[in-house]
Amino acid sequence: MGERPHEPASRSHPSDAATFPRIRSGETQLFDLLASRHYPAVLCYARCCVQDDASARALAQQAFADLLGAIHTVESVFRDRYMGCVRLHLLDRVRHAAVKLASRDPALASPGFRTWVAQGALWELPEGIDLNRVFIALPAVEQRLLWHGLIESDTAELASQVTGIPRSALMDAYRSARDTFVSTAGLDRLEEPDRYAYQSLPPALLGWWPRAAYLHLKNAGYGTSPPPTSSPGGRSVAYLVYTLSCAVGTLVGIAAGNALPHLGH
Repeated sequence: MGERPHEPASRSHPSDAATFPRIRSGETQLFDLLASRHYPAVLCYARCCVQDDASARALAQQAFADLLGAIHTVESVFRDRYMGCVRLHLLDRVRHAAVKLASRDPALASPGFRTWVAQGALWELPEGIDLNRVFIALPAVEQRLLWHGLIESDTAELASQVTGIPRSALMDAYRSARDTFVSTAGLDRLEEPDRYAYQSLPPALLGWWPRAAYLHLKNAGYGTSPPPTSSPGGRSVAYLVYTLSCAVGTLVGIAAGNALPHLGH
């Protein structure tokens, strides 16, 4: 998971990857920065998995708590397959938790997600093309460029913030990432490689990809109200969820005679 020196000049608005070591060193406000970039989209995806807003918010907040745990557990940053792209990592965590929720209480799941889980939560993997492997093998910044540019069509401003690439260089960087991916995946033999990747890459990476519903919620502005970040004590809600889950896990582990709980799933 390689990185490239695209860090913008402002230390107050670092790229996603540049926040990791600073969050670990105690700059908790930078986790709120990650939340401001990704919370609305994560909430939209969560809402596609469940029946109500409260359950969607719970899934989104747990996903951010999982992300925080991964950031603090340094080795998991390199072990987790989607840590190269924070948005994708968060959506993956939402789906993971939602499958557990739907298996435990199907009534809480959205009709489409409930059906997908009941049918075995099968992933649509393109025959003969391992898009998942090719994408994960890309440098992290290229993963972010492809996901935010090709798949989600996010604004240039957000893509610049997430990647740390200046807007003036963003399009050239995106084209380079796109060309590398298309060539490595063997999509250059197709008539419409971008369309194929747009349709096939998200299901290959996430399994559950309700494209129309997700993009409709995003375009309608669902979840664009400020995320629940700063608490009176100056800690983000994700920090509080993470700390509480660690405390509960430790107590359960002690009661069972186990060592400290493993963070991340």
